[in-house]
Amino acid sequence: MSMLSNVTEKNSQMQIAKKIYKTKIEPRNAVRAHINNFKVQLRNQIPQLLFYTSNDEIILKMSEKNIDKLLVFLEKNTLCQYKILVDACCIDFIELKQRFEVCYNLLSTYYNTRINVTVSVDETTPVPTASLLFKSANWAEREIWDMNGIFFYKHPDLRRILTDYGFKGHPLRKDFPLTGYIETAYSFAEKRVLRKIVSLSQQNRIYNYNATFFFKGQYDGKKFF
Repeated sequence: MSMLSNVTEKNSQMQIAKKIYKTKIEPRNAVRAHINNFKVQLRNQIPQLLFYTSNDEIILKMSEKNIDKLLVFLEKNTLCQYKILVDACCIDFIELKQRFEVCYNLLSTYYNTRINVTVSVDETTPVPTASLLFKSANWAEREIWDMNGIFFYKHPDLRRILTDYGFKGHPLRKDFPLTGYIETAYSFAEKRVLRKIVSLSQQNRIYNYNATFFFKGQYDGKKFF
């Protein structure tokens, strides 16, 4: 009886393993089939669209003039149904003429697929807002405006969201200094917070890399004593 029970247990385990393997493979094949079908339909609808695929995810590149029309198409079309904007971000490629790449990450729960829509602009070119279509784009675009300085026209409330009032510049631009332009410090004499222009004294730039923080002796330039 023990031998038969072991054989039946092994057979049942093999059947369970086959079912798990099928459940992992079949959705992936379905996603790839949907992507291939989606490629054909999208290229027929928008011929000027640049199309890439990476790790079963679609990457679309569009000009700033038609990015709002593309987002409406992806959200409304029955073959797309990308109803959720997961995130929007910006990347600074400072060596390029159109240095900023705004990325919209969309999710379709109906087809279980994701898509990445990108648009490249320079410092002065505005981008149409996606907040009228996706409510989650409101704060994401405010953060991009605050950190990178990309202006989104027709945005209902385009204000800074992370930096302080009166802040000058955009911290995530690669030409923005790491120390910033303004520093704040509490003054015990005046008993209030003061804001002043950043000034780095030169003596603070001279470091002794041989000295350790926990050593309390003296150093003559050659050794400790």
